[in-house]
Amino acid sequence: MKRQSLNVGLRDVKRDAGAGEELLSGGGNLKVPCLKIEDGDGEAQWMYESGEIVGYLENRFSSAAATV
Repeated sequence: MKRQSLNVGLRDVKRDAGAGEELLSGGGNLKVPCLKIEDGDGEAQWMYESGEIVGYLENRFSSAAATV
């Protein structure tokens, strides 16, 4: 995230009960790390595996940076 200068909102589920509730109700697991991805229609996809999250971010934002 830092390498690509991504502005990603962070939530602390241990200190913010609302964030924990959102994670549990939306994604089904109270597990971190988790990346919530919203599409243009407001539909959410919850990604929990670190490698999958890193791969998604690299594919999504590295290719966009290469076309600029």
